[in-house]
Order: sequence, then structure tokens, then C-alpha cells
Amino acid sequence: MTVGVHRTFRSRDGLTAAASWMVYTPPGSLACDALHCDAGLFAVADGVDHSAGSGEIALTEILRLAGPRRSARRLHGALQAANWTLWHNSSGVGDSGVGLHGATVTVAMWLGHRVVLFHVGDSRAYLVRAGQPKQLTTDQTRPGPLANDEAAARVGLAPDPVHPEFVDVSVEPGDRLVLCTDGLWECLDPVAMAAVGTRSAAEACKSLESRAMDKATEDATAVVVAFSTSHGRGPQRPGSRLG
Repeated sequence: MTVGVHRTFRSRDGLTAAASWMVYTPPGSLACDALHCDAGLFAVADGVDHSAGSGEIALTEILRLAGPRRSARRLHGALQAANWTLWHNSSGVGDSGVGLHGATVTVAMWLGHRVVLFHVGDSRAYLVRAGQPKQLTTDQTRPGPLANDEAAARVGLAPDPVHPEFVDVSVEPGDRLVLCTDGLWECLDPVAMAAVGTRSAAEACKSLESRAMDKATEDATAVVVAFSTSHGRGPQRPGSRLG
């Protein structure tokens, strides 16, 4: 297992964020979680077993297609295009017609007093306000061959358009946004999540990953924590609404 702060970001608008990951590779597993953290755009992805790098590929493709002038509409289109790219470039297609390069994706844009995000799968986004964590996303599952009963919906599992959950939430100074893959949230309790509100972004990431290690998780994890210390509007981008 390896724990480390992947990146810490601070903007002149008072937005600060950190990202951390823990790699655990059990025998026979090639899955690896991925993350992204920069000026106002944060994301985590979780690749399917036997799809080494699919999470990283998904995020790279989405960010490339979204372009520098990001908006909710462009981000939605990038998700659709990345879905097709992952499917088309899959290393193999099973008898069920499901490609192997699927990945859960949760991506969020911090837009001043609002955060908008798209979500496919069972990674999660939380908002921690005044020590109270609230899950912003809904775990998406679908019948599939990746588990005996249900598997997480993922980008790149089929050529059909994906149907991401869209969330648009108001944020206040001091609110913490937490994005994490299932390897992390399965190990956490409300007390651990609430503690995010009293720590810096980097300290919160380290604390959450330490809790996961204490729980002896056997899954790779990725987590991003972001918050604004500014009472102003912070970073703004045009065209943030989907409709």
C-alpha cells in the first residue's frame, strides 16, 4: 500500500484543494483508481478489474475533450465522447457485449458560490458543512457480468450514451467538497467525514486515507478534498448550466 498527497492547489480566489491516493494491488487485479485536481475542476475515477489504466484514460479523455473553457454542457459532451472512445478502444468485448475498459467517473467544477458535478457509477461526492457530511451523489448500479448480482454503472461499458447524474449545489465559505472512490467511502463513518471540516485539504486527505488503511481495505482508493476560504465569488466560468 502506498499513501501520498498527489497535488495541493491554491488559487488567488481563495480556492484550495488536495488529492491523495492509496494503491493496493491484490493478485490478479489490474484495477487502479485515478484522480484530477486543478483550478476549479476535480475528479476521481475507478477502473474495472482487468482494465489497467481505464480510470486514468477516462479522466484524460474527458479533460481533453472538455477543453480549457469548461462548462457543464461541454463536460457532459466530453463524458459521452469518452464513453464511446473507451468502448471503441476496448481490448476486448465479452459475449455479453460489454467492453472491459469501463470506469466510474465523478467530476466536479467549483464555480464561485456553486459546485456542479456529473457522476456515473459508485464513486461519491460529499459536501461537509459545519461538521455535517451530506452525500451529493447516488450510487448507480446496473445488472452486469462484473459481479454476481449488480455492478456499478461505468463510462465505457457500452456504446450507448451514458446517463450521468447531474448535481448543482450552492456552497458557502468553509464548505468542503469530498470526492472519493468506493475503496475509501466503504471504510469511512460519519465521524471521519465530519472531521474533514476542521482540517486543511491536505490534512483531510491524509486523515481519510489513514482511516482506510486502519480498516485494512483491499481496494485502491482516490480522494480529493476542496474548499473555498474566500467570501467573494471565487473562480467563475461562463456557461455553467447544462440546460
